Amino acid sequence: MMIEKLLILEDDIVFAQRLKASLVKHGFQTREARNIDEMARLFELGFEPTHALLDLRLAEGSGMEAIPLIRRANASARVVLLSSYGSVRDAVEALRLGADDFLIKPALLADIIGALRGELAKNSETPPELPLSLARVEWEHLQNVLRSCGGNISECARLLGIERRTLQRKLQKFPPPR
Repeated sequence: MMIEKLLILEDDIVFAQRLKASLVKHGFQTREARNIDEMARLFELGFEPTHALLDLRLAEGSGMEAIPLIRRANASARVVLLSSYGSVRDAVEALRLGADDFLIKPALLADIIGALRGELAKNSETPPELPLSLARVEWEHLQNVLRSCGGNISECARLLGIERRTLQRKLQKFPPPR
């Protein structure tokens, strides 16, 4: 049985830890990196991933920059990009650079594991994903901007060009339905 060594390149620490905990339960040995430099240090220490799960937009750089470095460490590694900001253009570019798959957040754990193991297309139990509602897309965008502002509502509202109270109303406790 082959050991599945997974690199998680994700700058959101909480999300990375949740991914790691879930994927360890499915047999992956994981290492985490927050940016390209941390990932390069792992490679220098001899870590050769068989699988890689990369966030597209990092605080410092892009997961796309990591693809050639991963291919140098292990040419046969299975590389999957995961992004909240996914677009067709990004997906095409990622595949052109050598990624094996591209998923949009929020993704089901079964889809992530399927993509990492090259079984996503074979997984017929997962229904096709419906497009997100406009309210959900707006809410996710606001969440991403808020995260980039370190949770500072006033700074986020200023960047978005809306009133702070309006932003607070839009960021209700629960996200709108998909």
